[in-house]
Amino acid sequence: MKQFILLWKTRHLGDIASVLGSFAMGTFHLVIVLMHPSMLPLLYMFFCYLLSASRLVEYFLMRKEKRRFAELFGAISILVLTVPLVLSMVFTILKRRSVEYPFYWMIFAYAFYAFLKIGTALYNLFKKGKRPVRATPYLSLVGALYTMFMMQDAMLNAYGEAGEFAYLMRLYSQGAVFLVSLFLASLLFIRFLRAKEIDAAS
Repeated sequence: MKQFILLWKTRHLGDIASVLGSFAMGTFHLVIVLMHPSMLPLLYMFFCYLLSASRLVEYFLMRKEKRRFAELFGAISILVLTVPLVLSMVFTILKRRSVEYPFYWMIFAYAFYAFLKIGTALYNLFKKGKRPVRATPYLSLVGALYTMFMMQDAMLNAYGEAGEFAYLMRLYSQGAVFLVSLFLASLLFIRFLRAKEIDAAS
């Protein structure tokens, strides 16, 4: 087990798995959109592809020893990732309803993917009591929260009732994810400015 963890860290298998996971979720939703065109899965598909691309760019930034830009890039990436979320909020406000999901088991797929990402994000954020240099945990946390909203939407669509309560649940959840995303982007930007001041002073 220790050898596997060491291989996971030294060979960047975690980065590769995260990028492939986001790309796979995006491609899965592309198939869903082609089968059953709907707005929320389409926006989530774009979100997954943007998340995968962000992780790739950050990986090469770290390889090029440009770590001081990782937090700035992370803040910008999170702001870009909020675009599909804002559009989904607009869709919710205008349509006041959910979309139909073609597979009932998508709830469990969302749940597995969301809790996997939120677990890895929290582990990287708080391991050994040190703040991460990379923006990866923050990006993963935003991805997990958006996926949890999609899980909630699929659950309301499958088991809930269409009405004011379901509409408010969707809208409040989207708003909460948006606010948390802005907070994380602000936190990364502040950390970047502090690191820049420290470099200038030294």
